[in-house]
Amino acid sequence: MTATVRLSRRAFLQGSLGVLTLAVTSSGLVRAADADVPKYGADSMPGGTVDDPLVFVSIAEDGTVAIVAHRAEMGTGVRTSLPMVVADEMEALWERVEVVQAEADEARYGNQNVDGSRSVRYFLMPMRRVGAAARQMLEAAAAARWSVPVSEVRAVQHEVLHEPGGRRLGFGELAADAARQPVPAADALKLKAREDFRYIGNDKVRLVDLEAIGKGEAVYGMDMRLPGMVHAVVARPPVVGGKLRRFDGSKALTIPGVLKLVEIPAFQGAPAFQPLGGIAVVARNTWAAIQGRDALDIEWDDGPNGSYDSVAYREELEAAARAPGKLMRDQGNVAEAWAEAPEAERLAAEYYIPHLAHASMEPPVATVRIEDGRAEVWTSVQNPAAAQAAVAQAMPEGTPVKLVWTREDDIQHDYLHTVSVERQEAVIDGSGQVQSWLHRSASPTIASLFVEGAKGQQITESAMSAINMPYVIPNVRVETAEVAAHARIGWFRSVANIPHAFAAQCFIAELAHRAGKDHRQFALDLIGPARRIDPGMMADTWNYTESPERIRAQMEGGAIMGLSLALASEISFEKGRVRQSNFHDYEVLRHQASPRVIRTHLVNDDHDLPPGGVGEPPVPPVAPALCNAIFAATGKRVRSLPVRTVA
Repeated sequence: MTATVRLSRRAFLQGSLGVLTLAVTSSGLVRAADADVPKYGADSMPGGTVDDPLVFVSIAEDGTVAIVAHRAEMGTGVRTSLPMVVADEMEALWERVEVVQAEADEARYGNQNVDGSRSVRYFLMPMRRVGAAARQMLEAAAAARWSVPVSEVRAVQHEVLHEPGGRRLGFGELAADAARQPVPAADALKLKAREDFRYIGNDKVRLVDLEAIGKGEAVYGMDMRLPGMVHAVVARPPVVGGKLRRFDGSKALTIPGVLKLVEIPAFQGAPAFQPLGGIAVVARNTWAAIQGRDALDIEWDDGPNGSYDSVAYREELEAAARAPGKLMRDQGNVAEAWAEAPEAERLAAEYYIPHLAHASMEPPVATVRIEDGRAEVWTSVQNPAAAQAAVAQAMPEGTPVKLVWTREDDIQHDYLHTVSVERQEAVIDGSGQVQSWLHRSASPTIASLFVEGAKGQQITESAMSAINMPYVIPNVRVETAEVAAHARIGWFRSVANIPHAFAAQCFIAELAHRAGKDHRQFALDLIGPARRIDPGMMADTWNYTESPERIRAQMEGGAIMGLSLALASEISFEKGRVRQSNFHDYEVLRHQASPRVIRTHLVNDDHDLPPGGVGEPPVPPVAPALCNAIFAATGKRVRSLPVRTVA
């Protein structure tokens, strides 16, 4: 925490506002574990966690409290949630809080990669410690000024009170003195009791960006403007791994506003985050750049993926899913249970999910200025440290450039969610008990981004709802087929949980039907009595980790996204090229098709458990729920997505 005067956001983030520099030792708040001690959770991530109030909190003389949001906002509300936690613990009035977005600096702020539904899960407690430390430093400063024991003062709603003497001081009046106080050691922090929370766990705090988003005033990556900036688009190889054979740019250079053509070499080895190659068209505005790109005469060499075809590849996946694969989990003896079971007790099914694109409402865009050996990048990314590292590898100085992806660029050159065939086999005995379970996945792996020729799901992918499925079954086997990737396979909301849950949850419904049992009860029986949630504990309350409304919003958004993926979304390939190009053929759910009501019930767990992620869990259950409902209504099984393609 620092006392401040009014300066710019950039100056604040560069640390120039502080009146005191303090090195926090291992006895203070920064978690500095020895290198040889195993690290888990947030501390195992690059940058780990930082909970130093001098990094995250700044107080101006007028009492305005600036709190740094060190995680990117991706629609989950984290830019509000984490600063709100700090404000609650330090007794700051939310209406007097300013949220300051951090720049990419994991050494200063801790891990900034917003993935895996980790933000609140990993940083709730560090942010609570930040707020508690700031509160105790303010209280110590007030006690010192009044020459009274610190036990006689307490922070309440942006002030520190000394009730025996009837005195009070605002946060702004105490800021300079508080900044000179030692940061409390971790074991000296006094976190609030649940009943004392002002903001955590209720709906008093609105999203900091809500009004700006509603009015169209929010600033996005596309809105960045710099003096003298030029604009660029890229003509990329239409096939991953392809390269430029020849091009003629003479017509493009005659387009008014086109300034320059730049050849980009094709990537070497695994694609990772390398440019795909092609021709960049640089112009005075985006329209001229796009027109110039359209005027290029290009001949491509499609390379090894030029024959990639979704219909043929599905057949390849199906064949792979029917053959033994790489073992990921082996419990009991599945082969023996299957071999000894009569045909009437066996059930097998296959499920298909196509490639999926992210199709974010704002296509990718980045503005870069490089001068004096330093690069500044304005862009919309969830992992700023990775973007920072990528830019550092190539830093030619020159005019500021904004690189824009059109919607077609985004759809056709995305890091796609993997395509997959999931094969399920089970033995269900005459009493309706599942005796064996085989789950075999055939899908290209994210590892192919980084390791040339990598095949089949890795342990981290297979673990998502396949290896760690929660059912009490004596014989379990999980395998993955080693199939090659022909597109860039990337992360997606809930990643491999989507195909795994689609297959497993549809298959359980089929098993329940075969056993003549109620689907819900059958699934609960598979989980086992010790792992059920008591329906009597269902309530519209939540543990204190977040705002209930933001949790409901994530559930609602996840349900709509899940429906969109299940009903309409599909990326397919022909001759190595993505067939879809925009929202007319890569469909997302429209308003008229969205549910009129989505009911979210939040479970009261007495707050004894650590917080869980909420951004990704809503998506995977939707497709199997929809397909099981279709069967209940029509008697028709849907094992292939999207539903609109099923006759």
